[in-house]
Amino acid sequence: LRIGSLLTAEVHLSGQQESLRLTVEVIWQRAEGARYLHGVRVFDSDETDYLNWLEAVAEAFSRSE
Repeated sequence: LRIGSLLTAEVHLSGQQESLRLTVEVIWQRAEGARYLHGVRVFDSDETDYLNWLEAVAEAFSRSE
C-alpha cells in the first residue's frame, strides 16, 4: 500500500454482526520482518458507516474507564 492512498476498508468489530465500510487514507507504513504494518486515517463520508464507527469507538473508550 502506498502512503497517501485512499481506500475503502471493511471493518468487523466484535459484538457486531455487520461490518462497517469506511474510507481511509494510508498515512504510514513500517516493515516488520516479511510483513508491513500500515496506519490509516478514517475519513468522514456520507457513503460510509463513519457515524457508526465514531459511536463504536466512543463506546469502546467508555467501557475501558
